[in-house]
Amino acid sequence: MSVRKAIQDVLLWRGLNFLSAFILNVMVARLFAAEKAGSLYFVVNNLSLVILLLSFSLESGIGYYTSAGKIDPAKAGALALLWSFSAAIPVVLFFFSINTAPLLGVDLSIPATCFITGSLLISFYSALYYATGNFIAPNACSLAVNLILSLLFIAGLFEATPIHWMLYAYFVAFLVQGLIIAMLYFSKVKTSKYRLPSSGDFKLIIRYSLIALLANVIFFLVYRIDYWFVEAYATESGLGNYIQVSKIVQWFLLVPMMISSAIFPLTASGKDDNMMQKVVFLSRLLFWLFFFACIVLVMTGRWFFVWLFGDSYTAMYPVFLLYIPGILSLAALYPLSSYHAGIKRPDINVKGSLLALLIIGLGNSLFTPLYGIYAAAIVSSIGYLVYFTYSLYVFNKNSKIKISQFFIPDRNDYSFLKAMLLKRK
Repeated sequence: MSVRKAIQDVLLWRGLNFLSAFILNVMVARLFAAEKAGSLYFVVNNLSLVILLLSFSLESGIGYYTSAGKIDPAKAGALALLWSFSAAIPVVLFFFSINTAPLLGVDLSIPATCFITGSLLISFYSALYYATGNFIAPNACSLAVNLILSLLFIAGLFEATPIHWMLYAYFVAFLVQGLIIAMLYFSKVKTSKYRLPSSGDFKLIIRYSLIALLANVIFFLVYRIDYWFVEAYATESGLGNYIQVSKIVQWFLLVPMMISSAIFPLTASGKDDNMMQKVVFLSRLLFWLFFFACIVLVMTGRWFFVWLFGDSYTAMYPVFLLYIPGILSLAALYPLSSYHAGIKRPDINVKGSLLALLIIGLGNSLFTPLYGIYAAAIVSSIGYLVYFTYSLYVFNKNSKIKISQFFIPDRNDYSFLKAMLLKRK
């Protein structure tokens, strides 16, 4: 599969999937308002860290070696299934043996178990699908589930469904998605036996995943450590507004993320000798695309955010303005990070994210207690900018490509983009 074909499939199917997830997010924001939605998203944030640790970033290892043709897809799938349900055991034991604070009046034991197990299945099998060049099946499944769940939340807006049932449905939907994606994967894999990878293959996967885990934990903290500072020093409404802006930033970055998911397996396979130039083009394209998108929201965001999410989200606009340098940095960073991971240099991503984490952690500890959500937004933007600058420096050092090429449009950009979007072969 070519880079062009992969990016076309990713943009279409993951784009539809994330559009449905965005619609669901709007329903949640409007239904619960800033105060309650902030509590929900803060719990989800904490559970996401648990998922990251339990996953051991296995999706990175099995995705890399499957795309490189070194691990049999059926064996990788069997390992993913065993790991997902094995990781669920300590979650069940923890929540059923320790009394945790309820979320909006709902006990977390069953919702958390479903959310964690389902998220692991989705992560592992999506990575396996992407490794084999299939970007349609996992995203089509998630799209269907998100749309059904959105309809339930729309009914909730008219008080047709009790809130506690909608919370259960929100978390259980992740398990439903994961199980369906896993079953579809095994139905497509052609093999007579499902066996686990050999001990040698398992060591390769674990060794690669361990490095990726370190990078992912650090990068998770780079993205989310500010949540804990804001939760500690801001009001519930401030937390809800801040997390919603953070989610808007994440929605902004879905296109770079989708493109990067196509770059990684193609880089890992080593079949494209011109990958460096394509990474530069994509990074430059994303920078300018998001620059103009940010300009549009600068002009419209003051009323648009309140219109979309509700009257309790008036603090979103100034926080978003402070996030803009970080948005542009992350947009241009994604192709670089995916390329470095694909050439087995995840250490570059680790070092860059460590620099960002140091700045964001220190900056939040010094300024967020005094200036709240606005300080948190500024500090995050600075951290993301430093991360991008470091990755750009290393990429430039290891290639003959000038840094200016990442920002100055080329006369061939339009024709290259037109060919990438319109040609299918």
